[in-house]
Amino acid sequence: MSRRDLKEFVNEHNNNIAKTISEMLKNKISHTFSKKAIVIAINGCTGVGKSFLARKIFDLIRHGTQNISCTMVETDGWIMINRKERMSKSLSGVNPDIYDLEKLQETIKLLSVKEKAPGRKYDHKEGRSLESEEILPSDIVIIDGQMSTHPKLINFVDYSIWIGCSMETHRQMRMERDIYYRAYSPDEAKMNWDLHAHDWQNFEQICKPKNCIELLTNRSYILIDECENLKDNAMDYPFTLFTDLGNEIV
Repeated sequence: MSRRDLKEFVNEHNNNIAKTISEMLKNKISHTFSKKAIVIAINGCTGVGKSFLARKIFDLIRHGTQNISCTMVETDGWIMINRKERMSKSLSGVNPDIYDLEKLQETIKLLSVKEKAPGRKYDHKEGRSLESEEILPSDIVIIDGQMSTHPKLINFVDYSIWIGCSMETHRQMRMERDIYYRAYSPDEAKMNWDLHAHDWQNFEQICKPKNCIELLTNRSYILIDECENLKDNAMDYPFTLFTDLGNEIV
């Protein structure tokens, strides 16, 4: 199988998982006449496909029916410290202390009862959060990001998905992202991982829900020293393959 054929297979497989989840959510809404929204949180380590899955589910719900509304909230918008300052203080992106969790909690609380709420956006290129327009009420709320299942938010979440992987797979994905998106050298990416590896272990202990749907991530690897050439050939960028859903959302 060629790399292009393999990528097409992976995309179709992952799209089917997103479709399964979106259909479940739409069915739940169609049988529920309530003033409460259905809230689903998607979490896991960097690069495992959280935003990919969240966006796929969001698009399938938004374009699949005109009778069900859907909103996506990215928790990175509530990061209080910009990337440059975080790096100077050796603070990782999964440290809860860099987030304004009180304001994020208030936003999710309001959306969960179909009330408008203050929103925020994150500029990934500049590494800082931005003010945003208020978020309008909707039937389904998708929370995407590493604080989406934090204890301060989990009581407002109806369903949570955790995308997991081995520590070695995580290390590879983190370094890929730092090199590809943040223009780190391979040595800088390795240093950044070594500095914050323990933070990721703490993050999972704090934020992984006891009851959640788990997806596991497999990766198509390339050598880390090849990453600097990826911008010229996006097809060669490693991609994520989710396993099938291990348990049903009920």
